[in-house]
Amino acid sequence: MHLSYLDKFLYNALALISFLLILYFVMYEKLRRYNAEIDLPAQIKKEIADLSWDIDPSSITKLLKPTIGIRLKAQDHITGSSKFGGAPDLPASIKWPLYKGTPMGFIAQINLTEVKAFDRDDLLPPKGFLYFFIFIDKENYPSAMEEYRVIYFDGNVSSLKKRAYPEALKEYARFGESSLEFIEYYSLPSYQNYQINELNLSQNDIKQLFKTDDIIDNLGSPTEYTHHRLLGEAVAIQGDVNWEWAFVDLGYLSYDMNEEQKRVLHSREKDFILLFELDFFDEKLQFSQYGGSAVGYFGITRDDLKNGRFEKSILVYQDT
Repeated sequence: MHLSYLDKFLYNALALISFLLILYFVMYEKLRRYNAEIDLPAQIKKEIADLSWDIDPSSITKLLKPTIGIRLKAQDHITGSSKFGGAPDLPASIKWPLYKGTPMGFIAQINLTEVKAFDRDDLLPPKGFLYFFIFIDKENYPSAMEEYRVIYFDGNVSSLKKRAYPEALKEYARFGESSLEFIEYYSLPSYQNYQINELNLSQNDIKQLFKTDDIIDNLGSPTEYTHHRLLGEAVAIQGDVNWEWAFVDLGYLSYDMNEEQKRVLHSREKDFILLFELDFFDEKLQFSQYGGSAVGYFGITRDDLKNGRFEKSILVYQDT
Protein backbone atom coordinates (compact mmCIF):
# COMPACT_ATOMS: atom_id res chain seq x y z
CA MET A 1 0.00 0.00 0.00
CA HIS A 2 1.41 3.35 -1.03
CA LEU A 3 0.73 6.39 1.14
CA SER A 4 0.33 9.84 -0.30
CA TYR A 5 2.37 12.73 1.04
CA LEU A 6 -0.74 13.97 2.91
CA ASP A 7 -1.29 10.55 4.44
CA LYS A 8 2.34 10.36 5.52
CA PHE A 9 2.13 13.86 7.02
CA LEU A 10 -1.01 13.01 8.97
CA TYR A 11 0.47 9.72 10.12
CA ASN A 12 3.64 11.39 11.37
CA ALA A 13 1.67 14.20 12.97
CA LEU A 14 -0.53 11.76 14.87
CA ALA A 15 2.53 9.80 15.97
CA LEU A 16 4.15 13.00 17.24
CA ILE A 17 0.99 14.05 19.09
CA SER A 18 0.73 10.60 20.68
CA PHE A 19 4.35 10.78 21.78
CA LEU A 20 3.90 14.26 23.28
CA LEU A 21 0.76 13.16 25.13
CA ILE A 22 2.57 10.16 26.61
CA LEU A 23 5.50 12.38 27.58
CA TYR A 24 3.14 14.89 29.19
CA PHE A 25 1.41 12.28 31.33
CA VAL A 26 4.72 10.69 32.34
CA MET A 27 6.15 14.06 33.39
CA TYR A 28 2.89 15.02 35.12
CA GLU A 29 2.95 11.81 37.15
CA LYS A 30 6.59 12.32 38.09
CA LEU A 31 5.86 15.91 39.15
CA ARG A 32 2.84 14.78 41.15
CA ARG A 33 4.89 12.17 42.98
CA TYR A 34 7.71 14.65 43.55
CA ASN A 35 5.35 17.21 45.06
CA ALA A 36 3.79 14.54 47.25
CA GLU A 37 7.21 13.59 48.58
CA ILE A 38 8.32 17.16 49.35
CA ASP A 39 8.36 18.01 53.03
CA LEU A 40 6.90 21.47 52.47
CA PRO A 41 7.35 22.91 55.98
CA ALA A 42 10.94 21.64 56.12
CA GLN A 43 11.70 23.24 52.76
CA ILE A 44 10.12 26.53 53.82
CA LYS A 45 12.06 26.53 57.09
CA LYS A 46 15.32 25.80 55.27
CA GLU A 47 14.91 28.71 52.86
CA ILE A 48 13.87 31.04 55.69
CA ALA A 49 16.91 29.98 57.73
CA ASP A 50 19.15 30.77 54.75
CA LEU A 51 18.20 34.47 54.89
CA SER A 52 20.61 36.95 56.48
CA TRP A 53 19.23 37.08 60.02
CA ASP A 54 20.78 38.75 63.04
CA ILE A 55 18.58 36.61 65.28
CA ASP A 56 18.77 32.83 65.47
CA PRO A 57 16.45 31.88 62.55
CA SER A 58 14.95 29.05 64.58
CA SER A 59 13.18 31.77 66.59
CA ILE A 60 11.30 32.59 63.38
CA THR A 61 10.83 29.14 61.87
CA LYS A 62 9.29 27.73 65.04
CA LEU A 63 6.44 30.23 64.55
CA LEU A 64 5.50 28.69 61.18
CA LYS A 65 1.92 27.42 61.38
CA PRO A 66 -0.07 24.98 59.24
CA THR A 67 -2.62 26.87 57.19
CA ILE A 68 -5.34 25.75 54.80
CA GLY A 69 -5.04 27.64 51.53
CA ILE A 70 -8.22 28.23 49.52
CA ARG A 71 -8.34 28.45 45.74
CA LEU A 72 -11.20 28.80 43.28
CA LYS A 73 -11.99 25.68 41.28
CA ALA A 74 -13.40 25.60 37.76
CA GLN A 75 -16.18 23.17 38.53
CA ASP A 76 -19.94 23.31 38.83
CA HIS A 77 -21.07 23.36 42.43
CA ILE A 78 -22.23 20.12 44.00
CA THR A 79 -24.71 20.37 46.87
CA GLY A 80 -22.86 20.48 50.17
CA SER A 81 -19.43 21.18 48.72
CA SER A 82 -17.40 24.24 49.70
CA LYS A 83 -17.99 27.48 47.83
CA PHE A 84 -17.96 31.25 47.86
CA GLY A 85 -21.14 33.14 47.03
CA GLY A 86 -24.24 31.89 45.32
CA ALA A 87 -27.01 30.62 47.57
CA PRO A 88 -26.15 28.44 50.58
CA ASP A 89 -26.98 24.76 50.94
CA LEU A 90 -28.80 24.79 54.26
CA PRO A 91 -30.79 22.33 56.38
CA ALA A 92 -34.40 23.22 56.99
CA SER A 93 -33.59 23.90 60.66
CA ILE A 94 -31.40 26.94 59.88
CA LYS A 95 -33.11 30.21 59.04
CA TRP A 96 -31.50 32.82 56.80
CA PRO A 97 -29.75 35.29 59.17
CA LEU A 98 -31.18 38.80 59.46
CA TYR A 99 -29.86 42.09 60.77
CA LYS A 100 -32.64 44.42 61.94
CA GLY A 101 -35.05 42.54 59.70
CA THR A 102 -32.81 42.73 56.61
CA PRO A 103 -31.31 39.53 55.14
CA MET A 104 -27.54 39.24 55.39
CA GLY A 105 -25.38 38.46 52.38
CA PHE A 106 -24.05 34.92 52.07
CA ILE A 107 -20.30 34.77 51.42
CA ALA A 108 -19.06 31.23 52.05
CA GLN A 109 -19.79 27.68 53.08
CA ILE A 110 -17.05 25.26 54.07
CA ASN A 111 -17.53 21.50 54.05
CA LEU A 112 -15.25 20.44 56.88
CA THR A 113 -14.72 16.93 55.54
CA GLU A 114 -13.00 18.54 52.53
CA VAL A 115 -10.48 20.41 54.69
CA LYS A 116 -9.82 17.69 57.25
CA ALA A 117 -6.72 16.37 55.46
CA PHE A 118 -5.11 19.83 55.66
CA ASP A 119 -5.99 20.55 59.29
CA ARG A 120 -2.61 19.41 60.65
CA ASP A 121 -3.36 20.39 64.25
CA ASP A 122 -6.92 18.97 64.30
CA LEU A 123 -8.42 22.32 65.28
CA LEU A 124 -11.65 22.09 63.28
CA PRO A 125 -14.46 19.58 63.73
CA PRO A 126 -13.89 16.52 61.49
CA LYS A 127 -17.24 16.94 59.75
CA GLY A 128 -20.10 19.35 59.32
CA PHE A 129 -20.44 22.71 57.61
CA LEU A 130 -19.49 26.30 58.36
CA TYR A 131 -21.56 29.15 56.91
CA PHE A 132 -20.47 32.80 56.81
CA PHE A 133 -22.94 35.66 56.46
CA ILE A 134 -22.42 39.43 56.66
CA PHE A 135 -24.78 42.38 56.52
CA ILE A 136 -24.12 44.16 53.23
CA ASP A 137 -24.09 47.94 53.47
CA LYS A 138 -22.46 49.76 50.56
CA GLU A 139 -21.44 52.62 52.83
CA ASN A 140 -19.83 50.80 55.75
CA TYR A 141 -18.27 47.52 56.77
CA PRO A 142 -20.01 45.61 59.57
CA SER A 143 -18.87 46.96 62.92
CA ALA A 144 -21.24 45.26 65.37
CA MET A 145 -21.24 41.54 66.11
CA GLU A 146 -24.95 41.46 65.19
CA GLU A 147 -24.01 42.39 61.61
CA TYR A 148 -22.38 39.08 60.76
CA ARG A 149 -22.98 35.44 61.55
CA VAL A 150 -20.95 32.24 61.57
CA ILE A 151 -23.10 29.12 61.71
CA TYR A 152 -21.95 25.55 62.32
CA PHE A 153 -24.16 22.66 61.25
CA ASP A 154 -23.08 19.24 62.52
CA GLY A 155 -25.10 17.17 60.09
CA ASN A 156 -24.97 15.26 56.84
CA VAL A 157 -25.08 16.52 53.28
CA SER A 158 -28.35 14.63 52.78
CA SER A 159 -29.98 17.22 55.06
CA LEU A 160 -28.94 20.13 52.84
CA LYS A 161 -30.89 21.88 50.13
CA LYS A 162 -30.01 24.97 48.14
CA ARG A 163 -31.88 27.86 49.74
CA ALA A 164 -33.51 30.45 47.52
CA TYR A 165 -32.53 34.07 48.05
CA PRO A 166 -34.93 35.99 50.29
CA GLU A 167 -36.92 38.47 48.22
CA ALA A 168 -35.67 41.30 50.44
CA LEU A 169 -32.00 40.51 49.77
CA LYS A 170 -30.46 43.38 47.79
CA GLU A 171 -28.97 42.63 44.38
CA TYR A 172 -25.56 43.94 45.48
CA ALA A 173 -25.64 41.39 48.32
CA ARG A 174 -25.97 38.47 45.89
CA PHE A 175 -22.56 37.24 44.85
CA GLY A 176 -21.52 34.91 42.05
CA GLU A 177 -20.92 31.29 42.96
CA SER A 178 -17.39 29.79 42.94
CA SER A 179 -16.47 26.24 43.90
CA LEU A 180 -13.38 25.82 46.10
CA GLU A 181 -10.41 23.55 46.56
CA PHE A 182 -7.95 23.43 49.44
CA ILE A 183 -4.17 23.16 49.55
CA GLU A 184 -1.43 22.61 52.10
CA TYR A 185 -0.09 26.00 53.13
CA TYR A 186 1.87 27.65 55.93
CA SER A 187 2.08 31.11 57.46
CA LEU A 188 4.03 33.29 59.86
CA PRO A 189 2.74 36.06 62.15
CA SER A 190 2.73 39.62 60.78
CA TYR A 191 5.59 41.86 61.88
CA GLN A 192 3.36 43.68 64.42
CA ASN A 193 1.96 40.51 65.97
CA TYR A 194 2.72 39.89 69.64
CA GLN A 195 4.75 36.78 68.79
CA ILE A 196 7.10 38.89 66.67
CA ASN A 197 7.17 41.80 69.10
CA GLU A 198 8.41 39.48 71.83
CA LEU A 199 11.51 38.71 69.73
CA ASN A 200 12.74 42.33 69.68
CA LEU A 201 13.86 42.07 66.07
CA SER A 202 16.47 44.38 64.55
CA GLN A 203 15.62 46.45 61.48
CA ASN A 204 17.53 43.95 59.40
CA ASP A 205 15.53 41.07 60.86
CA ILE A 206 12.28 42.87 60.02
CA LYS A 207 13.49 43.18 56.42
CA GLN A 208 14.21 39.46 56.34
CA LEU A 209 10.78 38.75 57.82
CA PHE A 210 9.12 40.51 54.89
CA LYS A 211 11.08 38.24 52.52
CA THR A 212 9.53 35.17 54.11
CA ASP A 213 6.20 35.98 52.47
CA ASP A 214 7.66 35.37 49.02
CA ILE A 215 9.32 32.14 50.15
CA ILE A 216 6.06 30.75 51.51
CA ASP A 217 4.07 31.87 48.47
CA ASN A 218 6.54 30.48 45.95
CA LEU A 219 6.80 27.11 47.65
CA GLY A 220 3.26 26.78 48.94
CA SER A 221 1.20 28.20 46.08
CA PRO A 222 3.38 28.95 43.05
CA THR A 223 0.50 29.23 40.59
CA GLU A 224 -1.81 31.57 42.44
CA TYR A 225 -1.42 33.99 45.32
CA THR A 226 -4.45 34.58 47.46
CA HIS A 227 -5.37 35.81 50.90
CA HIS A 228 -8.20 33.25 51.17
CA ARG A 229 -7.36 30.82 53.97
CA LEU A 230 -8.46 28.91 57.03
CA LEU A 231 -6.42 28.76 60.25
CA GLY A 232 -2.77 29.72 60.60
CA GLU A 233 -1.76 33.37 60.74
CA ALA A 234 -3.62 36.29 59.20
CA VAL A 235 -2.05 38.30 56.39
CA ALA A 236 -2.35 41.71 58.02
CA ILE A 237 -2.57 44.81 55.81
CA GLN A 238 -2.55 47.44 58.55
CA GLY A 239 -1.54 46.65 62.10
CA ASP A 240 -2.08 43.33 63.82
CA VAL A 241 -5.31 41.38 63.51
CA ASN A 242 -5.07 39.59 66.88
CA TRP A 243 -4.93 43.00 68.55
CA GLU A 244 -8.11 44.07 66.73
CA TRP A 245 -10.01 40.91 67.65
CA ALA A 246 -9.13 41.45 71.31
CA PHE A 247 -10.08 45.14 71.11
CA VAL A 248 -13.56 44.25 69.82
CA ASP A 249 -13.96 41.32 72.21
CA LEU A 250 -13.21 43.51 75.23
CA GLY A 251 -15.71 46.13 74.12
CA TYR A 252 -13.17 48.94 74.05
CA LEU A 253 -14.40 52.07 72.30
CA SER A 254 -11.30 54.24 72.27
CA TYR A 255 -7.69 53.63 71.30
CA ASP A 256 -6.72 55.97 74.12
CA MET A 257 -6.30 53.26 76.75
CA ASN A 258 -4.79 53.32 80.21
CA GLU A 259 -2.02 50.92 81.20
CA GLU A 260 -4.38 48.38 82.76
CA GLN A 261 -6.51 48.25 79.61
CA LYS A 262 -3.40 47.74 77.50
CA ARG A 263 -2.27 44.92 79.76
CA VAL A 264 -5.65 43.18 79.55
CA LEU A 265 -5.74 43.59 75.77
CA HIS A 266 -2.22 42.24 75.37
CA SER A 267 -3.18 39.17 77.38
CA ARG A 268 -6.46 38.68 75.51
CA GLU A 269 -4.98 38.91 72.00
CA LYS A 270 -3.02 35.72 72.69
CA ASP A 271 -6.28 33.78 73.00
CA PHE A 272 -7.35 34.38 69.40
CA ILE A 273 -6.51 32.50 66.23
CA LEU A 274 -7.59 32.95 62.64
CA LEU A 275 -10.67 31.00 61.60
CA PHE A 276 -11.27 32.34 58.09
CA GLU A 277 -9.69 35.05 55.96
CA LEU A 278 -11.38 36.36 52.82
CA ASP A 279 -9.89 38.76 50.29
CA PHE A 280 -12.77 40.88 49.00
CA PHE A 281 -10.49 42.35 46.34
CA ASP A 282 -10.11 39.04 44.49
CA GLU A 283 -10.98 40.01 40.92
CA LYS A 284 -12.26 36.51 40.18
CA LEU A 285 -15.09 37.05 42.64
CA GLN A 286 -17.83 39.64 42.81
CA PHE A 287 -17.05 40.60 46.38
CA SER A 288 -15.15 43.69 45.22
CA GLN A 289 -18.49 45.38 44.50
CA TYR A 290 -18.96 45.35 48.25
CA GLY A 291 -15.58 45.16 49.92
CA GLY A 292 -13.34 47.24 47.68
CA SER A 293 -9.75 46.40 48.58
CA ALA A 294 -10.51 45.10 52.06
CA VAL A 295 -9.66 41.79 53.63
CA GLY A 296 -12.05 40.29 56.17
CA TYR A 297 -10.70 38.29 59.12
CA PHE A 298 -12.90 36.01 61.22
CA GLY A 299 -11.12 35.28 64.49
CA ILE A 300 -12.09 32.94 67.30
CA THR A 301 -10.62 32.11 70.69
CA ARG A 302 -9.00 28.71 71.07
CA ASP A 303 -11.50 27.79 73.76
CA ASP A 304 -14.51 28.71 71.61
CA LEU A 305 -13.06 26.79 68.67
CA LYS A 306 -12.40 23.73 70.81
CA ASN A 307 -15.99 23.77 72.06
CA GLY A 308 -17.61 24.54 68.70
CA ARG A 309 -18.87 28.01 69.66
CA PHE A 310 -18.45 29.42 66.16
CA GLU A 311 -21.19 31.97 66.75
CA LYS A 312 -18.72 33.84 68.95
CA SER A 313 -16.35 34.51 66.05
CA ILE A 314 -15.30 38.13 65.59
CA LEU A 315 -14.98 39.80 62.18
CA VAL A 316 -12.61 42.71 61.57
CA TYR A 317 -11.55 44.37 58.33
CA GLN A 318 -8.36 45.92 57.07
CA ASP A 319 -8.20 48.08 53.99
CA THR A 320 -5.45 49.63 51.90
